[in-house]
Amino acid sequence: MGSQSMDLDLDDGGELDLANLNRKIWLVKVPKFLAKKWSDIDDLDGQELGRVKIAMPTTTPGSTATPPAPDVTLSLSDNDINKGIPNEYTLSFVKNEVSNMFVFTDNKDGNAGTIEGTIHHECSLQPKFNDQYRSIMRARHAEASKPKRTTQVL
Repeated sequence: MGSQSMDLDLDDGGELDLANLNRKIWLVKVPKFLAKKWSDIDDLDGQELGRVKIAMPTTTPGSTATPPAPDVTLSLSDNDINKGIPNEYTLSFVKNEVSNMFVFTDNKDGNAGTIEGTIHHECSLQPKFNDQYRSIMRARHAEASKPKRTTQVL
């Protein structure tokens, strides 16, 4: 079992493909409205949704302190897919190093599937509190404040 490319035999006769075991994957929790917006789109193949920027903080040479987490931002592309939602986000690390978490895919032919990679970082995505975000939240609040029913005098 020392080899990572070895397949494991499971009780149901399927084999678990471990070829991608060393692929590092970031597990990112996204806001509900962003997940809904992106999941409602039928075909995202080849679409650029945004760009992730990673800025490594400077460290003092010779320092033995744990280096700080990088500053990570997501800027959504200016396209029809991302209309009506904030376009700037900050990514926060929940756990900088994660152990024993994996991403699996299931094969429809009854085999056990594939390990697509190992979760390397666990993160959370929050919109930046800028003017655009505040105006979107004001509009949402105004819409939610409207009465659902009206009374009519007969």
